[in-house]
Amino acid sequence: MSRLQTGILLDFQATALAILSGTASGTTPIVGPWVKIDSVDSLDVTFVTGSTTNVTWSVLFSATANGAQPFAPSTTPAYPTGTNQNSSVNIAIGNDIAKYVQVTATPSAGSQAVSATPTMVYGKPAIIPHTKDTGVVFDCPASATLAGQVTLEYSANYNPGNRDLGVGTLPKNTVADPAIWFPATDVTDTPYVIPALVASTGQTIALRLGRLEFIAMRARFAPSAGFGRYRGVYNSKA
Repeated sequence: MSRLQTGILLDFQATALAILSGTASGTTPIVGPWVKIDSVDSLDVTFVTGSTTNVTWSVLFSATANGAQPFAPSTTPAYPTGTNQNSSVNIAIGNDIAKYVQVTATPSAGSQAVSATPTMVYGKPAIIPHTKDTGVVFDCPASATLAGQVTLEYSANYNPGNRDLGVGTLPKNTVADPAIWFPATDVTDTPYVIPALVASTGQTIALRLGRLEFIAMRARFAPSAGFGRYRGVYNSKA
């Protein structure tokens, strides 16, 4: 008997490309909106401060859009400090209940612009051993103004270490022994070519992956302009 497996590869929605944007004034915090990040594993975010502006960055997650019972990341990355900053930080979520993220900048000096902009959204890996006839759909409504590029990747050694994969022994992935990800390919080992999303056009991309030899797949989305929602879903028969 076949088994149907379905899931969300990522669901990202923001009201602007920068998830925080404003001008520092005194010591008043600049608080960004709650941004949807369902089934997202981590974010690359570029933090920018003006030449005379010094801020302290903080990030919170929540299971709800209104930020009820917010919580901090499981590991705190090294956010940029000092004035005239323009650097990217990977923010690991590390919690399955996190559906929204909020960035806050608290200034201590200066009065210039500050911003935080996501440059890569990494979807949570989907474990897909013993599957066949897999389908993936990436979608962005035409009402959005998002532009960017989505990428689908496979892994042969991904193992979160907290479930029985039923495929033999794999080491739990660590910083020293990370999962290996590579572009998804068809049965002829040709990478799938996914067109870039153009602002205000919308996009629906369907991929029929067929039988998968690998243990996991994930989606990455690199927004480059605009705002709106981008999501990816999959279903497989095993």
